Amino acid sequence: METVTDAPWLNCDNAHLAALQQFYGVSEPSAAMGLQWSFELRTTDEVPVTLRVPVLDSVARETGLVFERRQLPLPGYYDDIAALVAGGTPLIVYGDAFHMPWLPYFGNDSSAHPTILAGVTDDTFHIVEAYTNSTPWGRVVPGPARVPRPEYEKLVAALGPEQRGEVLFLVSRVPADPTDPADALRANAEAVLRQVGERGDMAAYAQWARDNATDPEAMGRYDLGCWEVTRARSCHSVWLGRLAGTRPDLLPAGLAQRFHEEIDLPWRRASQFAFVNSQRVAKGAKPSAASFDLVAGRLADAETAFARDLLTHLDAKGVV
Repeated sequence: METVTDAPWLNCDNAHLAALQQFYGVSEPSAAMGLQWSFELRTTDEVPVTLRVPVLDSVARETGLVFERRQLPLPGYYDDIAALVAGGTPLIVYGDAFHMPWLPYFGNDSSAHPTILAGVTDDTFHIVEAYTNSTPWGRVVPGPARVPRPEYEKLVAALGPEQRGEVLFLVSRVPADPTDPADALRANAEAVLRQVGERGDMAAYAQWARDNATDPEAMGRYDLGCWEVTRARSCHSVWLGRLAGTRPDLLPAGLAQRFHEEIDLPWRRASQFAFVNSQRVAKGAKPSAASFDLVAGRLADAETAFARDLLTHLDAKGVV
């Protein structure tokens, strides 16, 4: 299973889903995630992170690959997944990253993490890690790993009951019904104008963080939220660049480059500021407002300006 080209712009779930798409012959496995720019930012204490259109629905529509998420009962889980991969069906499986020796999270940070199970031989589980990321303990590097069954059982059993035994795999193929890129561009721009421009979602998101700036748990969630948004914006930037290359009549290269420079790169800075701030607050230091100011000010303005100009461009082109 080859490394996913766009892994640096995908979160851990999407990176592994893209790897499965690539395994089944999809040439641009990040497109189902990357075509979406707009999604709501929730500002509640429970989930102040991204809320996006279900990715599995998008993958089925764009590629015709229908993936299903199931939670297998633990008593038969290990035999069930071994039988599935023996039949040639790679799986996305979940475990606690704290017990995954091929990751820098090993022994350092506990969280549910997906990975790909490619095979089982002689009680050895053959893993393929498709995700990449920088962490305080080192870099997550895509590649294979071999895990003895006792270690694999440990990382699965460490999950909470709501996710223990969860797997994701291909169940069928249907005719694809891909989104017209023009429709995606217009829908994104109109939604951003509503969400960011009219409702002020990004400003409200930043204000929620500002109001909770001394709370280490809240700043950890804000850091994660900014990271999720940044990866989504970067993935969309890649999608725009490819679209400009294949459909210059629809999207000129200058607009794609502008999104990269005015939205993608500043979001990366906002995410970096959010991470540094979360580390400061965790140590009891005074919080920094740099990320809040950037999200509520320059980025909110840049997103609404780009959305307006994109709609003006589409109208001038007669794209309905």
